[in-house]
Amino acid sequence: KRPKVCLVSLVKDPHQFQTWLDHNSNFVDKFYIFVDEDSEELKGWHPNLVVTRNWKDRLGFKWDHAKDEPANRNEKQRLAFEEAQRMAQRDGFQYIIHIDSDELLWGRDPMEVFRQYPDASVFHMKNEELAPDREDYFDCFKEGRKFHSDPRRYTAYGNCKAAGRVGRAEWHGPHFMKGQVSQEISPDDLRVLHYPSCNIQETIKRAKQYGNFQDN
Repeated sequence: KRPKVCLVSLVKDPHQFQTWLDHNSNFVDKFYIFVDEDSEELKGWHPNLVVTRNWKDRLGFKWDHAKDEPANRNEKQRLAFEEAQRMAQRDGFQYIIHIDSDELLWGRDPMEVFRQYPDASVFHMKNEELAPDREDYFDCFKEGRKFHSDPRRYTAYGNCKAAGRVGRAEWHGPHFMKGQVSQEISPDDLRVLHYPSCNIQETIKRAKQYGNFQDN
């Protein structure tokens, strides 16, 4: 029986969400999506999409004013991942992948890659970053073709993304999972493509999440 793979992501005003769903549906069997803003309308649909709203109070999230926005977001991601793993166990999934709404999976079928390592409980996938050649992508998933593979040239993170065996993986931040046996995945088999700067408007919007910056 084919093992099933699911994906969990916390989303907030995602870039071209339908394209993201369509592409990543080639790699996973179900999406567990947690909406950061309860009233937000997601512009995308897929038959294997499960959207969770109004979850923060239920899962015990409290905004910590002593922490910055990324630290609070990481806490929300942890709660979303742990809830998604419980849902995945209930639904009979074997593997769970955590990526963001500005990231695409690329390579072989994750199920085929992961089951090469029957003793592994967590997996570490390398990432590459979009090297934009203009500032006005409408859909950077479709239009962006050039990537940096050297983390020294990245504008965002270079410490990869993770997946795990359902029920045997624990959250260890947005880039890692903890488990008894960790396995590095060759980028030739499976990697993550990161699109942090699709156009000027979205770059400014992202920057304002980290401080009261002016548009210029």
